[in-house]
Amino acid sequence: GQSTWTTLKQKSYDSLAREKKILVVPETGLAPGIINIIGKLFIEEGIENVYLYTGGLPINSNLGGPLRYATTWSIEGLIQEYTDLSVSIKDSNIIFNQGLLTEIEEIEIKFKSLEIYEKLKNFQKLDYKNGYYYISNLEAIITSDGVSLMPFDCSCKNLEYKTIRYKGHYEVIKTLYKLGFFDEVRGLKSTTIQMLEKIVPKTHEDMVLMKVVGTSGNKIKEFNGIVLYDDRWTAMQKMTGYGCVISALGIIKEIDILKHENYGVFMPYEIFDGKKFLSYLFKFLKHFEFNYD
Repeated sequence: GQSTWTTLKQKSYDSLAREKKILVVPETGLAPGIINIIGKLFIEEGIENVYLYTGGLPINSNLGGPLRYATTWSIEGLIQEYTDLSVSIKDSNIIFNQGLLTEIEEIEIKFKSLEIYEKLKNFQKLDYKNGYYYISNLEAIITSDGVSLMPFDCSCKNLEYKTIRYKGHYEVIKTLYKLGFFDEVRGLKSTTIQMLEKIVPKTHEDMVLMKVVGTSGNKIKEFNGIVLYDDRWTAMQKMTGYGCVISALGIIKEIDILKHENYGVFMPYEIFDGKKFLSYLFKFLKHFEFNYD
């Protein structure tokens, strides 16, 4: 998993990168990465409160027993994401949280695509209302790193990032946390990671869910995104790898996505034009839907 503290160290090389005329762009995956680019578009519209959500989940919501989860990436990175301190903006103040001590939020992801519906209908309870299908058996909690350095770089009243899981997942994780299974003392954390690596199933048939909610007074703006696996790549591989590829092409100016041509260390949401970045992402993706309202 990505660590905000590593990114802060990378940012400390900004002066050196400028001196050497180098452009460095860390955090070019999903979260941090693509979700922050979308969130920055909301902030650029003057939206005061921005809430970011992503999650990689198996298509089959019954995999993984009580955890209702299957891995497409590192268990060690997953536990780091859950246990590291998170940073948010609350009432215009930067705050730090232990996410596993915060409240679990129930959320929904909506989509219209019949192709996605056909892929999901045998594995999910899907609701239908107002022209959209809804995945409703979801929850989210504050986790670390996905918000990137946005709380330090962006001006808004409230800003936070949460990771999406199937309902029930976080109660199990919270119980393990409270019992001390993630403590560094006596090697409990590494033992727990080894145990989870053996018992949590792996899957190729996954999906990536994304949501951004923005509010300003009575105005509400919402983005929902869903990306499915294909025969070659998992959804998580696509949503981490494609962001890296588009960023690399932008840095070497094979595609026109740079906001400016300064050297230094910049986050993707600082250096890339969000709308142009997403237009290239659409060209890479298949089996997906993004919707705004």
